[in-house]
Amino acid sequence: MRCLTSAVLLGGCLSSSAVTPAQKRKAKYLAEREAFIELNSEVSGTYATLPLTPAEERVNSHLVSERDAFVIDNTEASTFPPQQFFYEWQHRDDVLNSSVWSLLESMPKGAALHLHTGSCGPTDWLISEGLSMDGAFVYWGEDQPDVCLSNLGGYPLACNSTSPNLTPLFKGTIMFYNESAAEGVAPSGFRSVRALRTAIPDFDAQLRALLVSDSTYEDMTSLQAWDNFMPIFSRVGGFHAYKPAFLAYMQESFRVLNGKILNIIPKTEHKCRVITEADVPPGQLPTSRPPPTRAPTYHPYPYPYRRRQPRAAR
Repeated sequence: MRCLTSAVLLGGCLSSSAVTPAQKRKAKYLAEREAFIELNSEVSGTYATLPLTPAEERVNSHLVSERDAFVIDNTEASTFPPQQFFYEWQHRDDVLNSSVWSLLESMPKGAALHLHTGSCGPTDWLISEGLSMDGAFVYWGEDQPDVCLSNLGGYPLACNSTSPNLTPLFKGTIMFYNESAAEGVAPSGFRSVRALRTAIPDFDAQLRALLVSDSTYEDMTSLQAWDNFMPIFSRVGGFHAYKPAFLAYMQESFRVLNGKILNIIPKTEHKCRVITEADVPPGQLPTSRPPPTRAPTYHPYPYPYRRRQPRAAR
């Protein structure tokens, strides 16, 4: 068998029979992907060539004119928003008050086919309303990235455990525990939101700072920003794993989106429950106990949210 010079230098020969299963899967994926891209291009090209009606032409002409005027005005003033760092939008009100924004804001947006339920709702609602629910606790101690919690029960576990849904323990981590149970039902460092608000007047503001990004991200690379952003998901994971909190949060999300998006398909799956006195004997601190095994599973929404449309006049 003929060998390539480079292969000989490396001490071996290349052979078509040496294709690994992983390489075959990759080749199959790339072929399917290319076929999909080609089909999508054909469909997109079809829509791009459809002629506009006279009414659509008038709307398009107005929108393009307003857009161009906005770009020219802001470019001349060196304040074009897309060129500015998000947290330094000094002219945000100019955008929200522009005719272009008003027109786009009033238009239906079609569908959100992959809505991440962990971040689709308002953070301020989660803090002010969501954490006012009974059983809300927050870990208010030093970060412990080597200690993990499971959303199945909220007990500390080794981070290399095989338990599902493990999340590192960061200051601001939210969990739900039964406040009527014996003292010590929540792991060490967790305090009820009610107690934290009493002891710390600006607790809500301090917690909010841990759940949102800020101007410190400006000088970070994308990887650095992601490393700083990931703990936010760890902090709110326990909130979304508690079914009553999750459903209330989604109702608020739908309220905010109502009138703007016609169809929503949330992506979520929960295995969660509230810890009760039946899980921990009175006075026993659950520092190493594994999570309960009888946790029910709450499946994703079986149907997309659909905003009711007014019936056409007859």
